[in-house]
Amino acid sequence: MIRKKFCRNGERVFQFKAKCWGAPVELQSPTPKKNTGGAARQIALAMELPFLLVGPAVIGGVIGFFVDRWLHTKPWVMIVLGLCGVVLGLFDALKMASAGDKKSG
Repeated sequence: MIRKKFCRNGERVFQFKAKCWGAPVELQSPTPKKNTGGAARQIALAMELPFLLVGPAVIGGVIGFFVDRWLHTKPWVMIVLGLCGVVLGLFDALKMASAGDKKSG
């Protein structure tokens, strides 16, 4: 026998009556919780975003600086690798934001 009950928050809870060695036992089916930690996830994303955007650009610029010193091509390799780092940082930030949208939606 299945009975439907509604909790205070409007979720439906199904109760099943089963018999266990002749004694009636009530089992509740687990209801999926929709709380995905949205606020904590957003704070974590906000704390990680500056490192995603600035980190690759700085690393590319530093590598470009040392390659420029080695090849004597002063700012060109640093600028190119720095811009590549900016593009990669934006790509990673957009990828992380779209992954967050898929999980929440």
